[in-house]
This record gives sequence, C-alpha cells and structure tokens, in this order.
Amino acid sequence: MRSLTFLKTPPPPKVSWTYFVLGVSLFVVLMNFNLFSCLYGNIDFKDNPLLFLSLPLIFFGLVLSIFSLVFLPYLSKPLSILIILSTCLSVFFISNYGIIVDSDMIRNVVKTDAKEVGDLLNAKLLLFVVFLGILPALLILSCKIEYFGFKAHLKHKLLLLSFGLVLAFGFFSIQTKTLIPYFRSNLQARVYNIPFYQFYSAFKYFKQDFSKQPTFLILSENAKLKNPQEKKLLILVVGETARAANYSLGSYTRNPVNEYTEQKDITYFNNFYSCGTSTAISVPCMFSFNPRKDFKTSEFQENVLDVLQNIGVNVVWLDNNYGSCQGVCKRLSKVKQFDGGYDVVLFEEFIKGLPTIFMSCICKAHTDLHITKDTRIIFAALRPLAIQTS
Repeated sequence: MRSLTFLKTPPPPKVSWTYFVLGVSLFVVLMNFNLFSCLYGNIDFKDNPLLFLSLPLIFFGLVLSIFSLVFLPYLSKPLSILIILSTCLSVFFISNYGIIVDSDMIRNVVKTDAKEVGDLLNAKLLLFVVFLGILPALLILSCKIEYFGFKAHLKHKLLLLSFGLVLAFGFFSIQTKTLIPYFRSNLQARVYNIPFYQFYSAFKYFKQDFSKQPTFLILSENAKLKNPQEKKLLILVVGETARAANYSLGSYTRNPVNEYTEQKDITYFNNFYSCGTSTAISVPCMFSFNPRKDFKTSEFQENVLDVLQNIGVNVVWLDNNYGSCQGVCKRLSKVKQFDGGYDVVLFEEFIKGLPTIFMSCICKAHTDLHITKDTRIIFAALRPLAIQTS
C-alpha cells in the first residue's frame, strides 16, 4: 500500500532563539511610535543630528537586553505573546483615544462591564488587533524555537545581552549632556514606553487592590443628625463624565442636553471637577471624606453614604450601570442593581419608593420632572459634601 504522504503534517518552521529575541525586540521598538513622537517633539535636532539616530538605537538596545534575560526556555513563547498582545492593545487605545494606560486605567478596565466593552468594539480595533496582535501571536505559536543546548543557549544569551547593553549605553554615553537633563524635565515620556509601563502599572494596581487591607476606619462613631425631626429629600444623580464646556447649563448653545436644563430654578455649580475620567476613580472620590487632592484609591474607610446610613438617614442606591457602584454602596442596606438598559427603569423604581407626600410635586409622568422648594433634585457628578439643600 502506498503511503499517503500528502496527508503528512508539514514540520513547524524553525527559528533560532537569537533571531526570535531580535524579532520580538524589533517589533516592540517599531510599535513604540508614540514614544518617539513624544521624544522627538521636545528635542531640537538641528544642532545635534546624531541624537535623532541615537534614541531608537538606545531603546532597541535596552529592549534587547531585557528580552535576552527574560526569554527563557519554555517561557519565550507565552511571554512574547503576552508582550505582543499588550503592546498592540495599548498602542491602539493611546493612538485612537489619547488615553494613558496606567494603574488607574487598568483598574477601570477590570471593573468595567460588558456593555461598555461592547461600545468600544469596532472594525478598526478588530483589524488592528488581528493584524498586529493575533497574527504575530499565531506565528509564534506555530514556530519551533531552537535553543541549541544549555551551554550554547547561555552563550547566545550573554552575547545578546552584551550587544544590547553596549549599543544602549554606547550611544547614551556620547549624548549624556543632552539626554540626562531632558529626561529629568520630561518624565511624562515614560508613560508611552510600551509595554513596560503597562506591566509596571498592572503590578502597581494589583499591589494596591489585592495587598493586605489595613483596619477598616470607622468615621461615624460620634456623628449624629443635627435636626432628626426635620424631613428632607435629596436626590443625587450621578451620570457619566461630561465636559462642562459642552453642557447646556454652562452656556453651550448647541443641542441642549435635557428638558430640565430650561427650568429657571436649577442651581448650576460651574467650578466643580471630577477626580478622574474613569468610574473606578471618580465615584469613590466623589463620596470620600478626603478632599480631592488627598484622595487615594487605596482608602479603606467609611464614605459619606456609610455615615449617613449609620446616623439614621434612609439611603437608597439605584444603579443601572453594572458594577459601577465601585464599592461605594457595598455596606448600604438598600441597593438595587439593574441590567444596564434604558435609565427610565431608575425613575420607575424611584417613584415606587417615594413617600406619598412628594409624589405630586415631583412628577406627572416618567420624564416630566418639577423642581420645587420642598424637594431639590441635584444633577451632579462631584463631591456631595459641597452641596447644601435648602
């Protein structure tokens, strides 16, 4: 019987470990065009043209040195795939959305929901990830890396490490008078160092959020209501981050955002600023007792809502953004989470639990709000301690 040779699986392509490390290093350097754009935009090369060539060579030498150390047998493939995918995603979001992928952004990504992720998916992202992330990763998986034994591998590792260090520090040493002062005054360039800054940020995030928590700080032990017999209703609506310059209450004349902005008795606070553009930062900061400048994401203490509930205020949290509570409502007894659909469900639930005395002065229909002297509905995304009701 003839052998069916045409059914044999072709052997995987082979690549030496040396060329593999060189290839991944070159890929990372080429993908760091945001870093070089930042560096070249702040240096005058007219008097020092050698500096233009030195920067990518210094960076390549450092990347090559790092990869020659960490790319060990059996770890080279998974580590390189992780580097390529993280590099690809970081470059896309930095280039297209102008964001910095730091520990705060990683925290926001971890705590986001499926709906928000779905809003970011588009053809441009898919094509970018497929061609510059998935295809290189598949190519790495399909190849066979040759290490040539322990002694030969160690020899090649030392040669690559030495070459990278000589290349980096050789060009750096002849540019020290220019580069050292520049990097001291332009530390922001490090945030574009992909994927190394992102790995550092991920480590920082896990260290902050998963390290051993200190003793929970109780702030409501001596707190009490000044006038417990007085009945008031405060409704705080926390929405998405918005630019004040593009908000109709701030004199933006095009496309008024909501019908309620035309009411004459709306109080608008025009000098408020969110702690951050991410939910994971702004919401906990909003309800923290610490001032904005002193707020830290590692806080482990009661917030404003905890204290209000503990002194007898009936606090209710209605949430239509999956997971967006960010721990603020964790200790509240009355919390209801919806599935992230239309926000009208919040108003319907609000009407159900509203005391009868306020029904006639607040609404005639689901979308017809009336602001009265008895009830002040405050639309804000900032610190509630700065808001006083009459």
